[in-house]
Amino acid sequence: MAVLKRIPIGDLGLKRLDNGLVDFDLAINANYVRQKIRHKLLTWKGEYFADSRIGMPYKQRVLVNNPNLLAIRNIFYQAISDTYGVERITSLTLQFDPVTSNLGVKFSAILNNGEILNVDPSEFDRDFIISLLP
Repeated sequence: MAVLKRIPIGDLGLKRLDNGLVDFDLAINANYVRQKIRHKLLTWKGEYFADSRIGMPYKQRVLVNNPNLLAIRNIFYQAISDTYGVERITSLTLQFDPVTSNLGVKFSAILNNGEILNVDPSEFDRDFIISLLP
């Protein structure tokens, strides 16, 4: 026998809009934003079959002859700052290892809820080391 329990909308993180629809009010915290940024940085442009515009332009802008380092930094800055939950970036450093072709993304950001997200791949955030081998 199934037991049903009535849960108030507010307890689910949902809110009712003026037009009668229900909207998700996601719990935005540092772990959620960190995961969203990680997914964004690990997706190569053209990789997603449903929309080839999604992803980072590694083949188009990063893995080219004579890359524009300032433009590459701006690509990462824009990708991180456009992530839902990020208010602003306070620091961003890209660390490239030519031996392994790995790119480490180190940054600090202030989130909309006031939390500070620090990512340092040289310490413990190995998830933010991106292999640039095609």
